Amino acid sequence: MKARDHVKRIMKGKDGEIRWLMIRRLICTSESCHSLHRELPDVLAPYKHFESDIIAGVLDGLITPDTKGFEDHPTETTMHQWHSWFRLNRHTVEGTLRSKGYQLLGFTEELLTTSVSLLEKLRKDNCDWLRIILRYIYNSGVFLRSTWSQ
Repeated sequence: MKARDHVKRIMKGKDGEIRWLMIRRLICTSESCHSLHRELPDVLAPYKHFESDIIAGVLDGLITPDTKGFEDHPTETTMHQWHSWFRLNRHTVEGTLRSKGYQLLGFTEELLTTSVSLLEKLRKDNCDWLRIILRYIYNSGVFLRSTWSQ
């Protein structure tokens, strides 16, 4: 990968705060590839404009359309789409956590066959669970499906 340029990316936060970030674009130097990649900070999820903490708050039920400071942002429709996106990708996330955990982190085979959800355990134990999962998933070469590509 080689740095190519930068692009602007919107980030929406609490109370409707809007910030513009400069996102570095990288180009693959492989002869057969030459694809472009954007280097996103942990505060952003791929294809989402809101901070990942807000998305996690919605998915955890901490932020609803009635929550003060979020009356206008995100919309109820957006919140519904995030829940659909998460349900659509739940098995991919769980499988990737188990597979890569076994391959790279030395998880035991017993953990792979148990009914304990690594995703749910991470959600309960860490408030930054979505940031951790997104970095882990995308750095593993796995991509999550979007709800609009169904």
